[in-house]
Amino acid sequence: MLETEKVVYVKFQEPETFRENGRHIFAILNAFAIANYDVYLCSEVQRKLQAIFGQSISDFPPPARLAMTLPDLKIVDSVPSGADKGIYVFDREDKNLKHLPWRKRLKVKFDMFSPYRFSKPIIMPYAVHPMHAMRVIGESLKLLRASSRKIRVLFAGDLEGYKRRWIRFPYEKLSRVDVISALKARLGESLRLANTSQDLHEILDSTYTRQFVLVDNDGARIEWSQWVDIIAQADFFLCPPGIVMPMCHNIVEAMAVGTIPITSYPEWFTPKLEHMKNCIVFDDENHLIEKVELALQMSESELNMIRENAMKYHELHLRPETFITKVEEREEDRLNILMYSEYNVAKKSAKLNKNSVLIRGESTAGEWAWLANSFR
Repeated sequence: MLETEKVVYVKFQEPETFRENGRHIFAILNAFAIANYDVYLCSEVQRKLQAIFGQSISDFPPPARLAMTLPDLKIVDSVPSGADKGIYVFDREDKNLKHLPWRKRLKVKFDMFSPYRFSKPIIMPYAVHPMHAMRVIGESLKLLRASSRKIRVLFAGDLEGYKRRWIRFPYEKLSRVDVISALKARLGESLRLANTSQDLHEILDSTYTRQFVLVDNDGARIEWSQWVDIIAQADFFLCPPGIVMPMCHNIVEAMAVGTIPITSYPEWFTPKLEHMKNCIVFDDENHLIEKVELALQMSESELNMIRENAMKYHELHLRPETFITKVEEREEDRLNILMYSEYNVAKKSAKLNKNSVLIRGESTAGEWAWLANSFR
């Protein structure tokens, strides 16, 4: 592909795209920026963010602030000359732009629970939190992966509001509160509590502990600047569901730095995560205790094999560049891009079933696309 074609123009208008503090906007802009595209953002997007969060970008929540301050991002009032031969990204197509000679048109959507039998979308990989995006690339990532491991299994994170069980397919997911309560009640001496920051630092400064370390988020909250460094010092990280949807940044951050996730939602990944290959999978409470004990007792050779596979999975499927590669390799000039959205899950959780593209996977979508194309 010619370098002159590495241009993208982005214009968002739909309210859902602006949710989650600008996370969706950051994910799109950052992926193209990392892939060395010239990124042009319609100034209307910035004005909408200012209407939501205030006039000063410095006061935006981190995802929106980081999106608007990406290096070399160009905020423009109209499509620059030549950019109309690049890629156009939108959530609602601007009628004044649709007839320009775009190389590709990408429509951002959020409904992953539909079957998509008439089109073959690309599921954009869920990413690390924007606050950590620059830590899990290049030499910084290499250093994190080489960290000395001090803890066998770790969990740290919020519990406030993590009570409702939204997802019930293919089985009901334990809430984060359910998971942590079960571990506290049943793990016995294998559980070690870090109730204060001093407790946590004493654990990290001492010799290796073959226990489950549970960090009290009120007394020992981990600062943003330390988050990935501490995750990188554990062999396993427990990744229970988020408040609404299972997907959480912590599972991607863990795999990036070579920490094996213990998860209840392997089918939410594309391709699916695999138990004892690149993760540990649990479902109900008894299974949770069994799998945590499995992790606590696992041999070094098996642990290292799963760790390597988790890092390999991240390299092949979760880095932002992998999304851009998929876009570039697809022959179609119009593509649907699907993003994980709490708002969509909250509205449509009952719609998830065996035919949803999220469950069936990208490779099985679009089997009737030939029929839709015949009417164009």
